[in-house]
Formats: sequence, structure tokens, C-alpha cells
Amino acid sequence: MSEPAKAEKMRKTEEVYNDFKRKSFPDVMDVDAQTLHSLLATDSSKLMLIDVRTPEEQQVSRIPGPCMTAEEFDQRKADFKHYTIVTYCTVGARSGKYANVLRQDGFDVMNLKGSIVGWTQQGYPLISESGEATKRVHVFGDQWALQGEGYEPVTFGKAKAAVEGVRTVLPSWMGGTKP
Repeated sequence: MSEPAKAEKMRKTEEVYNDFKRKSFPDVMDVDAQTLHSLLATDSSKLMLIDVRTPEEQQVSRIPGPCMTAEEFDQRKADFKHYTIVTYCTVGARSGKYANVLRQDGFDVMNLKGSIVGWTQQGYPLISESGEATKRVHVFGDQWALQGEGYEPVTFGKAKAAVEGVRTVLPSWMGGTKP
């Protein structure tokens, strides 16, 4: 992939993320992939990643590190009051909304800017459900195939129906109805 093509994917991801943030979770703090990667490489004993994607998406891959689903976290919230929480999804919309709820509940929470797509754009590793390295990443639909170079986009039929539900907030270049 050419450098201009990489830069365009990153620009599109950032534009979509910033649009979602402005509309749905403006008060949530962001963390970029480079900073999260550094945090995970140092002391992650008081850091918890929350993957808010569907179980089917999570089965494709996830970001390595201390991680749980939103459902698991909700059952054990009290155990993590003194942790830094980082939420993520595909590009950051769902996780930003969840991070906003946690922020309102008093958690030290940040949303991963660009989420798992932004993570792959930096070339950082993913792991499968079994913990093995993988280059597969669920991207929700063809218009979200903004993954980094060398990563294989994965989509599911029922996810396409869900994408239709968010098309009204997507810019036209992402397959949305917004100019």
C-alpha cells in the first residue's frame, strides 16, 4: 500500500471518529494507538481494556492485553474503580458511548481513537480468541475496511444490516447518506 493510501485511510478514520465524538461523546477523553501501545508495554497492572464489540466480532480478533467485554466489566465494575479504563470497538463510536456512561459513573476512562481499525493502521498486533497472533480484523462492512496494511478485513452478513442503521451519520465517502 502506498504512503498516500495509508494516509488517506488514517484521515478517513480520524474524520469518522471525530464526527461521532462531536455528536455523541464530546466529554470523553481520547487515547491514541501509539500512547496505548506504550502504556501496555510498560505497567498495565492498573489498566483494563474493554472491548464493546459483539461476541462475533471479538471472535475474529482483539487487542492484546488485559481485556474484558462490556458485559464482563459491568458485572465487576467495583473491582476496577482505581483502574484506567480504555474502551474500544471498530472505529470508536460504540466504545465512545460506553466510555461516556463509565465517565458519568466516575471511572477514569478513555476511548481508543480510531479503535481497533486505528490500532491496525499503526501495525500493532492483534490476537485471536485463542490468544494466537492474527492479521484478521472485523471491520463491520466494506465502507469500514480502513484497516492497516497487511490486515485482512472480515465482515458478517448481519453486521451489514446494523451498518444500515448508522448510515445516516456517515459521510457519503463512507457509504453514508450525509453529504
